[in-house]
Amino acid sequence: MRGAAVKVLNEVVAHTTRVLERFAREIEVLRRLSHPNIVEIYEVDKLDDHRPSMRWSASRARRSTPSSRRETRLALRDALGLMEPVCAALGSCACSGDHPPGCQGE
Repeated sequence: MRGAAVKVLNEVVAHTTRVLERFAREIEVLRRLSHPNIVEIYEVDKLDDHRPSMRWSASRARRSTPSSRRETRLALRDALGLMEPVCAALGSCACSGDHPPGCQGE
């Protein structure tokens, strides 16, 4: 099995309609987008407690995060270094007509 990054909804909010709808929209948008700085989902599932989850390639996810270490603050140079791929990914969304959840007045 290939390495993966996993997103699971917090059990406190995982059963509220608004959160479930937002999670479903996030999955829908991510599946439509194709860009090196946007993860590609390869599995959507539910846990035994019925919370939804999504998995994507860990190698691609690593490129979108600064580090696996816990840091309280990024140095300015590191933060600025993250902005170029983020802006490129958002530009890709804008050009395709898709927008990440939260970018349309939510």
